[in-house]
Amino acid sequence: MGHVTTPQTNCTDTASAREGCRPKAAHDASGAGSGPSPGGAVGSLSRYTAKLDAARSDDAVSASRLVRFMLQREAARLVPYKRVAHCLNTPIGELHGSGSVSVHAHNGDAWLAGLQTCGSVWDCPVCAVKVSECRREELTTAISTARARGLGVYMLTYTASHARSDDLSGLLGAFLSAYRSMVISRAYRAVAASWGVLGTVKALEVTWGGLNGWHPHCHVLLFSSADLNAEELRAGLFPAWSAALSLHGLTATAARGLDVRATYGAAEDYVSKWGRVSSSRAYGAEDELLKAHVKRTRGHHMPVPRYSPLDMLRATACDGFGFYSELWREYSSAFHRRHQLQWSRGLRSSLDLSSSVPDTDLSAVTPSDTFFAALLSEEWYAVRWVDARARVLSLARAGDSAGLSALVADLYARYCSEYLGVAA
Repeated sequence: MGHVTTPQTNCTDTASAREGCRPKAAHDASGAGSGPSPGGAVGSLSRYTAKLDAARSDDAVSASRLVRFMLQREAARLVPYKRVAHCLNTPIGELHGSGSVSVHAHNGDAWLAGLQTCGSVWDCPVCAVKVSECRREELTTAISTARARGLGVYMLTYTASHARSDDLSGLLGAFLSAYRSMVISRAYRAVAASWGVLGTVKALEVTWGGLNGWHPHCHVLLFSSADLNAEELRAGLFPAWSAALSLHGLTATAARGLDVRATYGAAEDYVSKWGRVSSSRAYGAEDELLKAHVKRTRGHHMPVPRYSPLDMLRATACDGFGFYSELWREYSSAFHRRHQLQWSRGLRSSLDLSSSVPDTDLSAVTPSDTFFAALLSEEWYAVRWVDARARVLSLARAGDSAGLSALVADLYARYCSEYLGVAA
């Protein structure tokens, strides 16, 4: 399919009128510049209900993608000053007078190109899934390589005591400082050396509960040349962890501060079915390590529920709860510029993995020879005006070029008449 054409209207008869088709950023608090939507506020689920029903009738991928776009817009509304406000919304060339967007399709999937991407695994539900899936594939390879060489792989979960009154930024800073203090301590190094620890991969996670507030913790994959007993490993490492916590004003109980278990690629289904993890295989340690921050917690149905950051976005998008909006903003600020995944020095090369690719590069990857359609900037403004991105991609996945052309033409005519007030 080539460039999507639309009927000529009064809105595009002249160059000055065409420039006037650009949406006014002042109308959109998210900073994405899409103007008000016909269905009401961005934070309301009502304007997505019909689209979600239609997407479900197509397939589960379309429905999941629509939800991710909905939550992305909610994140953009909450932090309009961050890059997520422009992610897959603002054309790359918009500031230079050009803003064409291309649609790509290949092997039953579709995506958009020519748009800014944020690459944030913390703020953006869209980029988080894409980046985490790429990282998961790396971890799968690492675990497979380690097992083929007869190495042991263990999952450790470090946590600390916390209270409802704790500020997340301060608590997170102290927690990460404690972890750094532990891994450079003599006690930890002695244990690691005696048990043949080759390296670790650390992933950061946080949840919030109504009883004890913020709960930052980290999952760590530990690679060892020896076959270790999980309980002995926990008993050997906990004193070093407890001492490091004390240095930074934190504590942990022996029962909860450190959990250790051997991983065999089939850990319990700890996280929700978020992302593109195949349901045909067992849920593994590599999944738990990476999908934590975009999962739905098992505790949100408990009498005193626990919420992941994604749960908070859902609560604000679906119900407009201001309380969870403020929680999510606090989370976004505290995790700004934090690394989702950290490999210990030398571990990647020892497992024959190439150098790590930055998250921002992973979120912007577009395979070649997959072009399906092109949209002019004015056509793209019409698409994002009602956030029809998921519908555009659904049609591209189905190879329906005629349907895509008809959709864009209809949205463009409505955009000119209903938003710009120009007769089509």
